[in-house]
Amino acid sequence: MKKLFTLIFLASMALSAAAQLDNGFYRIKNVATGRYIVMFDPFVLVNKATGTVGLNALQTLPTWNKVRSHMGSVWYMEGKGDSKYDLHCQHSSLGANSEGFYPSLLANNGSFRIYGSYESWVKYLNDEDDIYDEEGNIIGYVSAVGTDHLNWQFVPLGGDNYVGIEPETSADGYYWATFLSGFPFTLSDGMEAYVVNDINDHGFSRRSIGKQVPAHVPVLIRLNGSSPSSNIITIQKSNSASVPSDNKLYGCWYSSDLGGRHENWNVKYESNNRILGSAGGRLAFVKASGSRLINDTYIEHNRGYIAVSSSADDNIIEATDDISNSIKSVEQAETEKGIYTLTGQKVPEGTKPRPGIYIKDGKKMVIK
Repeated sequence: MKKLFTLIFLASMALSAAAQLDNGFYRIKNVATGRYIVMFDPFVLVNKATGTVGLNALQTLPTWNKVRSHMGSVWYMEGKGDSKYDLHCQHSSLGANSEGFYPSLLANNGSFRIYGSYESWVKYLNDEDDIYDEEGNIIGYVSAVGTDHLNWQFVPLGGDNYVGIEPETSADGYYWATFLSGFPFTLSDGMEAYVVNDINDHGFSRRSIGKQVPAHVPVLIRLNGSSPSSNIITIQKSNSASVPSDNKLYGCWYSSDLGGRHENWNVKYESNNRILGSAGGRLAFVKASGSRLINDTYIEHNRGYIAVSSSADDNIIEATDDISNSIKSVEQAETEKGIYTLTGQKVPEGTKPRPGIYIKDGKKMVIK
């Protein structure tokens, strides 16, 4: 669903008390509704001549558990002078997508009003009610049509206002997730980041890149626990991490979850995609079920996925040996009858295999 909100002229609003806010990372919460601004796609379009703005990109979400793992709720405020700021989020910013039309802040009793002005018009951002989510909470959208919900809190990241990663699966004795951020970040102790450095139609391998993750790089992360509060990451403007050249993961910035309005920016799940999961207790990239997709169609925001051939296995399981050896072993095993390990060793006839993954008569099998 797309809408274009025509902004009204609020000439009665005084523009004194220009606000100053330190550069840094914030979540932006409406004082009246308690909802957080989230970027659902990269475009906020401004027509300076008419004072018309397309704010379809900005939605407001009602509860903490909706935003604690959502990078679309994390904003970097960059001062541009004269109380003007660019608001960076995901892989874009409000200024970048509005021809340098930077919003300004007006201090108001401990909170701020966000406004834009050009020649004879002034427009304030308001949190408007929209629809109900699946839990019965009202989801809002950002506009300047109303005047009831104009005050916003800029809550610095840190402490209780953390970013924590929601697990996607458990396997091999750990919780795991894929994650994509528009900002670099550092993992908490006990967590570790990996790239998927090789894939074939049967398996994949991963390579550790440590605790510091560069911006715009989808990664696989070994987590500390089942709750985002156990998997806190520190968002940064920069760190020492370099972009890996061997990463086979793709990333998804946006989804239509919770009322996203520009669905053309969602990533539609295709039959040759695999998302993170498990198979036989092992870490794997698996064919998605409807419950793992947004609206049964789209890959979830800020997640990673892989692409394989149309003839690939449903479950692309982590290789226990060098992945090139695993490919060769599987191909060899398919030419002979019997039970083989993924490294190509034949299990002696009459011997009960230990729990694990095997090739039997050319087909993969899991013994528990």
